[in-house]
Amino acid sequence: MPEEPQQNKDGLIAIYQQICTSYQENVDFRAKLLGFLPLATGGGIFLLLNTLTDETKHYMFPVGVFGFAITLGLFSYEIHGILRGNLLIISGNKIERELGIKGQFYAWPLGVQIPFAASVIYPAVLAAWTFFAFVFTWPRISLWAAFVVFIVGFTWTILYTRWINRRLSTSILREET
Repeated sequence: MPEEPQQNKDGLIAIYQQICTSYQENVDFRAKLLGFLPLATGGGIFLLLNTLTDETKHYMFPVGVFGFAITLGLFSYEIHGILRGNLLIISGNKIERELGIKGQFYAWPLGVQIPFAASVIYPAVLAAWTFFAFVFTWPRISLWAAFVVFIVGFTWTILYTRWINRRLSTSILREET
């Protein structure tokens, strides 16, 4: 027996509500992390520098590498969040079109969510940890190393998120035809 139109609509509405909730949770978590990460890094580096002695300087390289590694892990999670956000936008947009409503995903161009803030903040924090790691061991290259880390991280993030968006947009266009 075919499904009743009202049951189908109710099911779509329930799924849409879950998508909206998941999308907001994804955005909220990422925004909190983007705000907290630079503060925690700056505070951590400040505290480390205040306790610095000639005896502890040789520990700063591994501490900087550790900070870099933790930030890189969080950065990879951010990239996952970007992809997840894109998929939720696409799903929400499709359901809005099926239901004939203009909800929060209606005005979004499909597959477009380039998080510029993440493209700046994560590479900047990675650069800060790079500088911190090298400044006591190889002071002459510390600033250049940090600059290269920032530029490479920023460029990679912009290019990678654009590539993801193109792939998602292409996939959507294939589904619609």
